[in-house]
Amino acid sequence: MTMFDNIEKLFQYFDSSVLIYKKDTNLTYFEGVLEVGHYFFNDTYELNVTGDAKNKIDKLLIEMNVDEYTSEEIRKAFQLVFLKAMRQNVQPHHQMTADSVALFISYLVGKLTTGKNDVILIDPAIGTGNLLTAVVNQNPDKFSHIFGIEIDESLINLALINSNMQKLVIELIHQDTLEKIFVPQGDVLICDIPVGYYTNNEIAKNYFMNNEGEMSYIHELFIEQSINLVKEDGYLLLLIPNILFESPNSKKLHTYISENTNILGLVHLPETLFKNQSQQKSIFILQKKGPNAIKPTQTMLVELPSFNDVKSFEKIISQINNWFLKELEISFK
Repeated sequence: MTMFDNIEKLFQYFDSSVLIYKKDTNLTYFEGVLEVGHYFFNDTYELNVTGDAKNKIDKLLIEMNVDEYTSEEIRKAFQLVFLKAMRQNVQPHHQMTADSVALFISYLVGKLTTGKNDVILIDPAIGTGNLLTAVVNQNPDKFSHIFGIEIDESLINLALINSNMQKLVIELIHQDTLEKIFVPQGDVLICDIPVGYYTNNEIAKNYFMNNEGEMSYIHELFIEQSINLVKEDGYLLLLIPNILFESPNSKKLHTYISENTNILGLVHLPETLFKNQSQQKSIFILQKKGPNAIKPTQTMLVELPSFNDVKSFEKIISQINNWFLKELEISFK
């Protein structure tokens, strides 16, 4: 059976269980995913359904037997479940990082951590956990500690289900990332940066990127906090909006980034991934300044072709590999 067949099979099992729950309770598909997901991992969790519905769900979950599947098959199957759930529970901040982007960031993390196996990894806006678990799965035995932070209760519950299904040990923290947070500084931080305004002016006042007298931009505050959350010489891979440096605070933000990090690269993602120009994003690659920080002779600037254009994509990957070899080989000796 192919990986695609396994993904489809897993999706059908869990989707069918959720639909049984939804029909029996008249609740939403999104609520069904949360309830059935928690029930799967907790024998004492009460599933508030009729006896007949419970028996059907129990039978499906036993037949599903996640032990038969790889972590990546599980991640991809539940990505489909979560996408279906979020389509029916549309909120602007309930967006999942595209799988192709998550896998590309995984490749970059692997390059930046070559030869290391005790890496502390942080995602300060974990969402459903798709980006973080993709990075972990693509770089096995590399991370000693993994942290995911999320303010939204529904999303962190999905992240919990996601990581449990894959049997990944991730410490999940339910709080506002911009408040004082107690996690060890990371060696690598990945983040699909949230975009918009931040409404808590009292907390915003603690940041250099505070927009005095007005609401601050959450994406600017998040970049500042992300830099705070990594060690000296630590790496940041931030999924940022292309309009980031078009705001009135762009000069201030650029100054802050330049004073605290070395800019290693900027990878523009294919336009075909986004519905309109205002939604387009890039991967911003930074290294926090420290005694061993790299100051590249040439910043990596890349325009990615469509992920479906195999030949063009392979050519770009070759160029990126050459950049890593040229600019970072000293740090790996």
